[in-house]
Amino acid sequence: MSEFRRFYIIQCRSTGSFLTEELGYTNLAEKAGRLYCPHEAVDTAQLNLDDDYAVFSAWEEILEPVEMESH
Repeated sequence: MSEFRRFYIIQCRSTGSFLTEELGYTNLAEKAGRLYCPHEAVDTAQLNLDDDYAVFSAWEEILEPVEMESH
């Protein structure tokens, strides 16, 4: 059975750009930095964008590591 976890991304409202993991900007949501705590997402947004931000959330599948069989 698959497990999922929620993640958060930050978008600058005036430019439409998303904040990256390196605190840069990208126009692509899939390149945005992912945060896993909603409070951390809001704090990061406020520190970097004042009040010019929106925080969005989505779900991602947690993939189990593939175990190598020994022969």
